[in-house]
Amino acid sequence: MKRFNLPRVVAPLTFCFTGSGNVSQGARSVFEHLPHEYIDPLDMQEASINGDPGICYATILSRSNAMMRVDGKPYSPEDYAANGELYTNIFSEKVAPYTTCLINGMYWEAPAPRILDDADAVRLFGKGSQAKNNIMRGIPQMPHKMLAIADITCDIGGSIEFSKEPTTVGNPFQLYDPKTRTVHNDFSRDGVCVMSIDNLPCQLPREATEYFGNCLIPHINDFLSVTHTKPIVSQKNNTSPCISRAIITSRGDLAPDYKYIQTLRAER
Repeated sequence: MKRFNLPRVVAPLTFCFTGSGNVSQGARSVFEHLPHEYIDPLDMQEASINGDPGICYATILSRSNAMMRVDGKPYSPEDYAANGELYTNIFSEKVAPYTTCLINGMYWEAPAPRILDDADAVRLFGKGSQAKNNIMRGIPQMPHKMLAIADITCDIGGSIEFSKEPTTVGNPFQLYDPKTRTVHNDFSRDGVCVMSIDNLPCQLPREATEYFGNCLIPHINDFLSVTHTKPIVSQKNNTSPCISRAIITSRGDLAPDYKYIQTLRAER
């Protein structure tokens, strides 16, 4: 890619990773094997139009740089958690039109604004939606910049509203047609390719097993020192912090570090 460049019809490739947790970090660790450069979300337009075709550009979209209060007040995590309906997502207007591939790893729940909804799909992926605005270059000209969405969260009807159903390992990709709001295996239509495999982590069984095994082996003796016959609280002084933090329930009760789960369940 760096030596011969990609054709201008698709280059430069631009990627947007949502979230900052393990899902997003894992996706980025794979992406970083490509020649790449990380940029600010609002620089995606310039990179998409005038960037180097020999590298991939990427941005990391988090709540702090994607969510904006409709009244113009600054974002705060506490306010967003309490008043998600007062926020709007700038991604669909400011970043999505210049993104080749969206990798979605961000936690979402209503009433927070979605990353992309059905109306955004019509605007972004409808026939000639961006070609007529001269965003795309090349012969033949691509109809729109965004070609694929990897919805790792597989949150059906969630942060990406038109993620309609899980895909499978045998049939990982579907094309979403915004005109009919339906998904198809026919990629000759207008639309965007969507992957939303619900058991995606299972696709690396050997690597995952080796990795977790190597992480666990140093703690085998610590595991053996814990007994199920006593509450974990009473064993804290004889148990390593690593093991104590990993225990969610003990003798039918939530461990101290996980008592918040009970509060969350009560709020629902």
